[in-house]
Amino acid sequence: MVKDAEGEVIIGASAAVKGTTTGTITDLNGSFSLNGVRKGDVLVISFVGYKTQEFPWDGKEVHIELQSDTQNLDEVVVVGYGTQKKINVTGAVSTIDSKLIAARPVRNVAQALQGQIPGLQLSVGNGGGALNSELNVSIRGGGTIGAGSNGSPLILIDGIEGNMNSVNPNDIANISVLKDAASASIYGARAAFGVILITTKNGNSGKTRVSYSGNLRFSTAIQVPHMANSWEFANYYNAAAINGGGSPIFDETALSNIRKYMNGEFTDPSTTEYYGTVVNPDNNKFKNYAGSFANTDWFAEFYRKNAPSHEHNVNISGGNDKITYMLSGSFFDQQGLIRHGSDNFKRYTLNGKISAQLTSWAKMNFTTKWTREAFKRPTYLTGLFFHNIARRWPTCFVKDPYGNYAADMEIIQLREGGEQSEQKDLYTTQIQFVFEPIKDWHITVEGSMRQTIKKTQWAVLPIYGHYADNTPYLLSWNGGAAGYSETHNIRYGEDYYSTNIYTDYAKHLKGHFFKVMLGFNAELYKDDLLTGFGTDLITPSVPELSAAQENHKVYNGKNEYAIAGFFGRLNYNYQEKYLFEANLRYDGSSRFLGDKRWGLFPSFSAGWNIAREDFFRPLNGVIGTFKFRGSWGQLGNNNTKSYYPFYQAMPTGVKNSGWLIDGEKQNTTRLPGIVSSLLTRETVESWDLGFDWGMFDNRLTGSFSYYNRLTKNMVADSPNLPGVLGATPPKLNNADLKSYGWELEISWRDRIKDFHYGVRLTLDDNQEKITRYYNPTGSLSTYYNGRMIGEIWGYTTVGIAQSQEQMDEHLKNHKPNWGSGWRAGDIMFADINGDGIISNGSNTLENHGNLQIIGNNKPRYKYGLTLDGEWKGIDFSVFLQGVLKRDYWLGGPYFWGASGEQWQSTAFKEHLDYWTPENPGAYYPRPDFSSGKNQKKQTGYLQNAAYLRIKNTQISGTEEDKKHYLGEGYFFRAMTYFNAMAKFGDLPIITEVLPNEESYLKEKSKRDPRNEVARFILKDLDKAISLLKETGFKNNLRINKQTVQLFKSRVALYEATFEKYHRGIGRVPGDAGWPGKDMPYNQGKSFDIDGEIRFFLDEAMTSAKAVADQVPLTTNTHVMNPEYRQVYGWNPYFEMFSQPSLKNVPEVLLWKEYDKSQGISHNAPNRIQVGDRSGITRSMVSSFLMKNGLPIYASCSVLNKLTQII
Repeated sequence: MVKDAEGEVIIGASAAVKGTTTGTITDLNGSFSLNGVRKGDVLVISFVGYKTQEFPWDGKEVHIELQSDTQNLDEVVVVGYGTQKKINVTGAVSTIDSKLIAARPVRNVAQALQGQIPGLQLSVGNGGGALNSELNVSIRGGGTIGAGSNGSPLILIDGIEGNMNSVNPNDIANISVLKDAASASIYGARAAFGVILITTKNGNSGKTRVSYSGNLRFSTAIQVPHMANSWEFANYYNAAAINGGGSPIFDETALSNIRKYMNGEFTDPSTTEYYGTVVNPDNNKFKNYAGSFANTDWFAEFYRKNAPSHEHNVNISGGNDKITYMLSGSFFDQQGLIRHGSDNFKRYTLNGKISAQLTSWAKMNFTTKWTREAFKRPTYLTGLFFHNIARRWPTCFVKDPYGNYAADMEIIQLREGGEQSEQKDLYTTQIQFVFEPIKDWHITVEGSMRQTIKKTQWAVLPIYGHYADNTPYLLSWNGGAAGYSETHNIRYGEDYYSTNIYTDYAKHLKGHFFKVMLGFNAELYKDDLLTGFGTDLITPSVPELSAAQENHKVYNGKNEYAIAGFFGRLNYNYQEKYLFEANLRYDGSSRFLGDKRWGLFPSFSAGWNIAREDFFRPLNGVIGTFKFRGSWGQLGNNNTKSYYPFYQAMPTGVKNSGWLIDGEKQNTTRLPGIVSSLLTRETVESWDLGFDWGMFDNRLTGSFSYYNRLTKNMVADSPNLPGVLGATPPKLNNADLKSYGWELEISWRDRIKDFHYGVRLTLDDNQEKITRYYNPTGSLSTYYNGRMIGEIWGYTTVGIAQSQEQMDEHLKNHKPNWGSGWRAGDIMFADINGDGIISNGSNTLENHGNLQIIGNNKPRYKYGLTLDGEWKGIDFSVFLQGVLKRDYWLGGPYFWGASGEQWQSTAFKEHLDYWTPENPGAYYPRPDFSSGKNQKKQTGYLQNAAYLRIKNTQISGTEEDKKHYLGEGYFFRAMTYFNAMAKFGDLPIITEVLPNEESYLKEKSKRDPRNEVARFILKDLDKAISLLKETGFKNNLRINKQTVQLFKSRVALYEATFEKYHRGIGRVPGDAGWPGKDMPYNQGKSFDIDGEIRFFLDEAMTSAKAVADQVPLTTNTHVMNPEYRQVYGWNPYFEMFSQPSLKNVPEVLLWKEYDKSQGISHNAPNRIQVGDRSGITRSMVSSFLMKNGLPIYASCSVLNKLTQII
């Protein structure tokens, strides 16, 4: 008889005699019989979803208990208020474990999730790339366009609502994403757009374990614009000014100075011209912009080449069968990419967990967490600053002759104008009791508290420029007068309390499984805010409110809201073949009024694992799991941007009137806005169809879902009311949005001998369509029925007019109703509707003129691809992420260059490809400061924003292995430089990836003297020696320490002998005829040729001795001719060169194994048969020393003298 671990009989299990064709299956009672079985024969019992058992038959009746295959089918998934076996999940749930998160060197959890879960979209928010910025998170699209509504998912950390970025990624055990209403509805109105469940690691029983991990990494700004140099910039600006009907901005004198500066003709540091500027006699200040002629790349000036960050994690865990504990701590420090001022983010975390088995029926879990995030940056580092970088002219200088930063370039503001700092502390405490009064009946009671304390301060401090005589003067910034100063302090606190009480009971009954859960949830939020402001600081060294002398202002506010909900869930399955789940939540929120306060939200889901059916059994050897699933659910949306959007509020002010009574301002109040009594929450209804599969013993697994979500009754504008109302009409629930799409996830895991590998692909698509919106005129300036979210309306580009005749002919029947003075080099637009006028009509659906939908900026076909492998302790992984389809319209100076007048424009390298008669195939039209007529949204300049990005590449293993492979990298760089030095002599030393920018490449191409290059090579070899393993590593098939020591000796000896025997002929640095002596960058350098020779000879001898002292040589018996047919045993030295394997020959430090089966071969047998015919080349002769120990090119070499005589 065959049963499972619960004692239930297994129907249809396979029973066979190993190595034979004898077999059968179990009947309705789980019984089976086999004929012809002999004592000792091995029986094999198997059933899909269970571990196969093999055992010799002892001649007695067999009773087998099959254990579930926990690796594949008992994998549990965290769901709302519990867990489920993955194979039994009927909702749309995706999970990732700690391995995928820990492998990503990222700042926070959101960054680690990018591309890992289909349907989960993370995009840059309003904070851009600021170090404390957070990504926008959405599941299956934005979900809502309702006024005041929020479409973000609910994020729970160990069951407590929180910010995922406050969690140390190394503390996470797994993450579950609940994407459909069926899986998320248990959380009610907070989970209308999905749930992200983050579970952190627990302690494990056993002796105390202490672990540490750390990393150092560097961030680099990518796709930084390449500014035009000053000459290109001046000519571009002159062209844009002339095309706009103006005069050139840079006259001949300015252009001449620019050319001289770029050619290095200003060589006297005592003159202002050396710094790219002159003095303005009218104000005794250094000129900038058109009056200066430096050549500054402002992006290179403001951005670091890279920014370091480091992270450290410590974990302590242990315990026994009664109590387990875990304590972890981390520190993360990230420097910003801005060069001027302090830009820094730090995160500290401390987490503690204790689990105690109080009795056989009661367990207690206690969790405490602390997170601190500290951030600071220059106060001036705002969005406008990044816009201004592009507006800085390259002709502007950076420092004056006294070393002071230029007054108008914003560097002073960054360095001296004050700092903005923010410190946020989160304290979380949670206690949970789990009772099991009878088997399979659990009662859980838990309480949680989270406290947030946030302190923000920023200061504006006085800043100073300098006159041409180095006298300081006060500057103005931030809209204030010269010398203006201010300070701003904010204190924010939030208290969150949560109570959960729920109970569940599970029962197995003859293949049927039932589980019922009932529960109650209550949460309370309280926050308070206190803000202080003041100006005119007594001293900039104390930017505090107490030091402010004027404009003292204080603001404060408090908020509070609560939610409560009753919930229940029913799970049923029959033999894990037929699956059903129902959820119900009755939710209440203080945000809503009257009968709108409570809502009932149901959901249902079902599944069918067809692979468990008898008719599918012939395919079970290939397909172990094939589950269809479907779900439907309905939820309300409790997420609003303000606490109480449905309440009338009456604004008040203290002494803020615009008039005076008795010489004082008065308190004021205003009429409250009108709020409709019919206003209620949005309703989200969704259905989901999908299937999951596992094939080839679950080496190939996957999941596919198609979904449709309808957000109904979104808050939007209402019909206009008569003006006599005296107020804005109240908003109403009068808009609907449909989100639909599909998701795919495929994984393959396998191994080839010792090589284990995996491939994981996620791919999804999402679209959103407005199905109801109040827009009676059909205006294109707002939403309308049928509009796809992300639509881009624009004109159709014909091309750039190549002549005035072509433009005039085009304008006869295709004349835009905007702009004037159309000329050759301007863009021609298509007249789609054939009325002869190009316009947007009335900008409505009925009359949109020549406007058409030309694209959509919503990302389509988002994907992530993970490749990983493991071989003999070495792991590697590559993660790629991207978007296959997205259109994007870019405007403004970053894209167009000349965009409006000269002060709002810029010039990058890309912008120089503009139309002229000499450049008819240009990308851009002619630049024009007077008009933006060419820059309308149009097909010709719509950008393809699809991308593929390598997000992470990682190689890991033991620390010793990683050090060794890093050492190999240093060796190969040294060898590359040595080969180049032997060929070219003097050589640029480059240790960084160079940008594709001409001026930078020219600067880095300056040759360093060959002796400095040789010293650089030896330093690389010393680094390699310190990291590499000793000889014998990988049977000497890889680089080892002794190989590099020997190579170092060769390099040092080569350079010593080269300098000794080539000095005086102009090839050695320090020679009178050495070409490098005339280079400006070598001025001031001194060369001691004799000292260099001694240095390199000492290095050669020291390194060679290190090898000689450790490596024994192979014995040479000096027997030259062995006895006939004697292969081995006559001379070990000769045998060393004829053995198929050299791994046991100590003298051989590095060799290559030839194996025809691996496609690695050589032509030695052919050369033995037919001869080499290659002859003795000069390079071969030059590689040996002469009998007197000197190289062939030594002046006293006998062979060299014979060569000279001949």
